[in-house]
Amino acid sequence: MSDRVGESLKKSGVENALFTIGGSVRTIGTKPDGSLWKVGIADPNGGQGYVGVISVSDTTVSTSGIYERYFEKDGTVYGHILDPKTGTPADPAKTGILSTTVVSADGTLCDALSTALFVMGRDRATAYLEKHKDIDAVLITTDGSFIVTGGLADSFKTTGSYKGTPITYI
Repeated sequence: MSDRVGESLKKSGVENALFTIGGSVRTIGTKPDGSLWKVGIADPNGGQGYVGVISVSDTTVSTSGIYERYFEKDGTVYGHILDPKTGTPADPAKTGILSTTVVSADGTLCDALSTALFVMGRDRATAYLEKHKDIDAVLITTDGSFIVTGGLADSFKTTGSYKGTPITYI
């Protein structure tokens, strides 16, 4: 969806824009002053701030996690992301991931892959990203660390209380 909106805006002559659709942020060009757009990654532990910022242009940033869309029953949290193997909600306690963010010019790929990596879990998602070097992503793990692909090494920065949090680059 963000791809279609972005193309429509470009055809209308828009050279600089940032907009959001669901969990995806689409950027067109750079800010009017020529600097990169800064897209925040929300705190997956329910905090009000951002744990990190990615500086980008002409791309989509899509984040998946269960910290916004979920319900709780009898002390158990049930997220909206389902594991297709079991038909049950993906559980961060089992996957080892709190949040996945994917950056790509292809918004559809971003949305699908951020969800898939979340369901894959820490080990499988890391292995996938190590094999597919053309995919840029940030994984936030349940132990509070970050796994960041090399393509985002210069554009991803931690923020707030997360400054100094361990980052593993793959």
